[in-house]
Amino acid sequence: MTTDSFPKRSDAQAIGERGVAIVTSAVQETFRWGFRRTPQESDFGVDGYIDMVTPEGYVTGKALAVQIKTGKSYFVQCGPDAWLYRGEIKHVNYYLNLRMPVLLLLVDPDTHQIWWRQFEAYEADGSQESWTIPLPKDNLFAAEAKGRLESLAGSATDYLPHLQEHWMLGERVKEAALVCIQVAKFEIESLNVRPFAKLFERLSRSRETVLSARHKVDFFVDGYNDDPRSLFEIPEVVRWIEAAVETVTCLPYFLHLGDNAHGIVTILSCLGRARRIDGEFIQLTEKRLFRHFLEMQFDGLNKFTEKFALGEEVNREVSVGFGAKLRALLGDDA
Repeated sequence: MTTDSFPKRSDAQAIGERGVAIVTSAVQETFRWGFRRTPQESDFGVDGYIDMVTPEGYVTGKALAVQIKTGKSYFVQCGPDAWLYRGEIKHVNYYLNLRMPVLLLLVDPDTHQIWWRQFEAYEADGSQESWTIPLPKDNLFAAEAKGRLESLAGSATDYLPHLQEHWMLGERVKEAALVCIQVAKFEIESLNVRPFAKLFERLSRSRETVLSARHKVDFFVDGYNDDPRSLFEIPEVVRWIEAAVETVTCLPYFLHLGDNAHGIVTILSCLGRARRIDGEFIQLTEKRLFRHFLEMQFDGLNKFTEKFALGEEVNREVSVGFGAKLRALLGDDA
């Protein structure tokens, strides 16, 4: 048989295939997770993805990207306690722009042992062509690492209950005396006011829904029950409230104003930079932002009532009721 009769697999390819097989086996057998190999034509620096799977078998959507290096040539000493992992400079931006952590894996094809670490650009040393990073020898890709790997991938969120509340709001508000919206912590932390605004868009789809929703909507911020601070003392909540009231300018019409109202109190305390006096709520220290809120909301109310032909009487009733609620909450600060 001549040397050019058939394509030939190189030793490096064979060792690389063996390393991927060893990692795949460890992911599936040791961790009971899934492994998706990157097709060779799509390999731009990541050999595959670990899909996180719950003990019940649910695939969560959380994942870790992995770059695998297999063979004795990659086991370079970096002091007594680490290997020196070397990567190509062209992969750095790719890793940093991925929406998931990147694991660097070293595989011994003889013992099937795997060492790992997360790629962290500022822990690496680089040159024009390559970068290096120490990979601790006690970081074995084994059962005891499962908790750390799960933490890197992050916990999954069940979005459906939150979404279903949004989807059903228009129908619920027609029959309910009060509809309470939950603003989730993940929305607060990402400064995402779109779901909140979308709820009011749904309520404004028809004049019928608008008429049925007057003063029926309340909201509360969820996820901070274990935080000893009040909501108005949490900077990310304050920022979210500021963004929300700039986006939704029909709040005087929709917000619940009863004695047990949560939303209006949260807005008031956050915008007014509330502070505690003798441990009690509340004194406003910044009235400028609050006045801007009132001007913007009453201007929005005028446009809203005109758009849906609600009439001057409804506009006046809503304005008076909203103002009365604020005076009741603020007392001398109103």
